[in-house]
Amino acid sequence: MKRLITIGVLLACVAGLGVIFVLRDSTYTALFPDAAGITKGDDVRIAGINVGEVTEVKARGASVRVEFATDHPLTKDTRTEVKIGSLLGDRYLQLQPGKG
Repeated sequence: MKRLITIGVLLACVAGLGVIFVLRDSTYTALFPDAAGITKGDDVRIAGINVGEVTEVKARGASVRVEFATDHPLTKDTRTEVKIGSLLGDRYLQLQPGKG
């Protein structure tokens, strides 16, 4: 089972998508192969609506761990992507909730 989870994480990282893990009630972590300039304090959005904030960004081996807080309930199959929010290069974390 652990091998299947590891393979899933690696495939998602190769695809450039974040893999989401639940840390606490309203804090989540996503792993990315490259965080593309996202920083602490950047917005977290669902369908363009701000639902939270990035709380921490840390390098973790060959990947980047992005922690974020939101009161919006998420599931482990939620997709995450780093997006450009403006012509000035502001970034945000885009969430696409899964089916649960």
